[in-house]
Amino acid sequence: MRLNEGIGGLDVEGNRTPQRTSVSVAALNRAYATGRVNQFDGGLRWTPVIETRGYTDPTGDFHDRFRSWTMRERLVRANGNADNHVSVTGPAGAASAELQERALADMDAWLTARTRLAATRPHLRAEALTRLSRPRGVADGCVTPEGERIVERLTLDPDARCNQLYPYHRNPRVVAGGPTTSAVLKCQLQPLRKSGYGVRFTAEQWDRLRTVFPDGVCDWSKPDVGQRPLAGTWIRF
Repeated sequence: MRLNEGIGGLDVEGNRTPQRTSVSVAALNRAYATGRVNQFDGGLRWTPVIETRGYTDPTGDFHDRFRSWTMRERLVRANGNADNHVSVTGPAGAASAELQERALADMDAWLTARTRLAATRPHLRAEALTRLSRPRGVADGCVTPEGERIVERLTLDPDARCNQLYPYHRNPRVVAGGPTTSAVLKCQLQPLRKSGYGVRFTAEQWDRLRTVFPDGVCDWSKPDVGQRPLAGTWIRF
């Protein structure tokens, strides 16, 4: 509670303010409609995606490994599957460059196979062409610091070999109950309810909580405020 009481916010110059930051709903509308918030629909329904990630979580890098799972979840939410997505994690630095070189060769093989399949089976939908042309060896996994390649489906299971080597660090919104898609940028609110916390509050504690959240708290079961469908691809401004 102490954290939320004093967390404050940032102004447009990045300076700290005592008030919490509140996002503009109009800005969210535009961000969703133009694809600035990537919902992984549109052309990404069928585009082959090979994502390589040098593991930099221990450095505090914003581009942490949990983003890989977020990407996978958004694809599944938008399209019902993530057959066009491959995720491979490895050490940072020079080893990461090697991952990218391998991914470039794999992508070339995938696109070449897709082009050939489209020529012989032109009736197939774009999504099917991508799924059926994916080479057998192009798969999720990770590369150990010693260079061993582990083929393993992307998962949140902490006992998975890749997750033992490169553990996830979840973001605050997910820990607070938000979806693993991390796709709620401004949540819809619900009233505070004592029964929703599994603890007994003193009168003083409850008053403090109501002071911190006078308008209520996030209802993670509801979609984002300002969420809009993608207006189109290759939009010109």
